[in-house]
Amino acid sequence: MAGTVGSVSTPDLDAFVLCDDDGAGTVTPFLRRYTPGVAPGYVDTALDGTTPYTVTGTVGTCAPNPTPDAEVSTALHRYTAAATPDLKALYPGLQSATVTVLAGTVAVTTTGAADQPVPAGVALTWSTNDGDDSSLSALSLNIPAGADVLVSATYKASAAG
Repeated sequence: MAGTVGSVSTPDLDAFVLCDDDGAGTVTPFLRRYTPGVAPGYVDTALDGTTPYTVTGTVGTCAPNPTPDAEVSTALHRYTAAATPDLKALYPGLQSATVTVLAGTVAVTTTGAADQPVPAGVALTWSTNDGDDSSLSALSLNIPAGADVLVSATYKASAAG
């Protein structure tokens, strides 16, 4: 039986971003491509994928620098007299709020709408996604005499959170 003798090229497997920690506070990200059959089994390069990289410390996974998150607080307030609370000003770092109108009609102002009437029996909720650590940019109420409103909120100590 006749055949052809040759070599088979094995493609690189996966490339991973790893970090080289020199132990003195410098952490350098680099690419490691695992290559079967080629000692030592991997090739390290700079993040450009072509410049050779030499590890100088301990290799590990790269982790984002943790940012301490501000503590989340809660508030519950009932308004039974005329008031114009600015929830954003009352609760810096406002993350969520629920306004429940128990009696009367309350005017609500948000980022996109001013003095929108909300009648008794309606509850509205606003919230932000903590992933971007933002806060609600505007939320205020105009509560007339005779209205009864319950407001619950979660907020952080600062708008930056």
